[in-house]
Amino acid sequence: MDLLQRSMELADDPFYREQAPNYNWDYHIFRCLQYMVSYSERLNQRGMNDEQLELLYGCAERLIFIWESNVDKYRRYCDRNTLDLYQARLGFLTGRMSGDEYKSHLRDLMDQANLFQFGVHDNIMTLFVLDEYLLAVKQLGIDEQDQTALRTYYRNLVLYTHRMPKLDSISFATANISNVLKDYADLSIGGFEEFCLQMVAAMHPLTYVHSLTVASLVRLLASRLLEESPEVFIGFQGAQTTEEVLALSQEILRHAEHAALCHDIGKIFVIEIIMTYGRRLTDQEFAIVKSHSAIGAYILKQHKETEDLFAVALCHHDYHDTLEERIKDGVIDPSERPFIDITCCADSLDAATDAVGRSYKKGKSFDEVVAELDAESGTRYAPYVVDLLHKEDVVAEVKAILSEGREENYRRAYKFLYDIASEDIPASP
Repeated sequence: MDLLQRSMELADDPFYREQAPNYNWDYHIFRCLQYMVSYSERLNQRGMNDEQLELLYGCAERLIFIWESNVDKYRRYCDRNTLDLYQARLGFLTGRMSGDEYKSHLRDLMDQANLFQFGVHDNIMTLFVLDEYLLAVKQLGIDEQDQTALRTYYRNLVLYTHRMPKLDSISFATANISNVLKDYADLSIGGFEEFCLQMVAAMHPLTYVHSLTVASLVRLLASRLLEESPEVFIGFQGAQTTEEVLALSQEILRHAEHAALCHDIGKIFVIEIIMTYGRRLTDQEFAIVKSHSAIGAYILKQHKETEDLFAVALCHHDYHDTLEERIKDGVIDPSERPFIDITCCADSLDAATDAVGRSYKKGKSFDEVVAELDAESGTRYAPYVVDLLHKEDVVAEVKAILSEGREENYRRAYKFLYDIASEDIPASP
């Protein structure tokens, strides 16, 4: 910030203006002021002191003055609502505006958002202001008016994200979506997981279908293990015997299914690369895509409702024979191992056999995939899960999920997206 302040002082100095008479000094000052007031973003996460905040408030006032002096010129670089956001935030941080006034001002800005415009300024009003509002709610508390407003804003964000072209400002959008998910204010039980799944559907329907299909496979395989080898779940919720495990059957199935549904939440944040179709990914792109596991785990851990699902998101691409290292390092609880093992197999089954969602690859047959799982049983995949795929009745159910079940998931997903486009958002399928 000191460098920006010095740069602005130089721009105000007649001597330097005379040395470069053709330079756009007014634009220079405008941008310096913009960058300076941005130091108060996310409710002063950089920790500006009172003196610095007062300086920034003055910058916000000057920024508005310059903007109003030539509206046609400066609205190309910044709209008035964004300037109002800067001033309101700094007004709150310097004590000029109460918390209730600040939240009310943010709601007013959100209510002006255009859900059919997708430029950077529109992204700011729809995404950036929402996160500022969430931070204010976290700091100041949530009241009934906030809850009502947030239900609308969450709904609008799903709608906006679905409509948004997945080009141009997508990087800016995903950065702010990441903050919204991290700072999400809980409104009801099941709300955050539901919101995450809706965002996945809106951003990348194919990942949503994949998540639904993997969840169906995981529930089937976990159910069969409970029948044949319940001992693998010993440790879950403190269960020490197979009898105690069986008494927790419904909780085990619920946990397995919901962890599978959320295992690819992190793909929201690497969407630009995932949407690279028609060619193989470069090594650098593939490395970025692989980060979705850690990102998804981080997001899930931020909320009490989903914190118990993070291990599957984090480790669903880990090899079975290396999970012990994660356990020894205290990264995951030993009781999560079977859920990771099952999801790992289910994830590979769906990904390898789906010729639609993985358009850069030709879908393999079920027998081809099982042969690959057999080859890596004991290393990449858990033998007790792979063995299930040689049981005739299990194979029949798995094949049904990968054919009719997957087709139904596509229908359900696109019906959901149709409802979004119709501005009538139900709970996700």
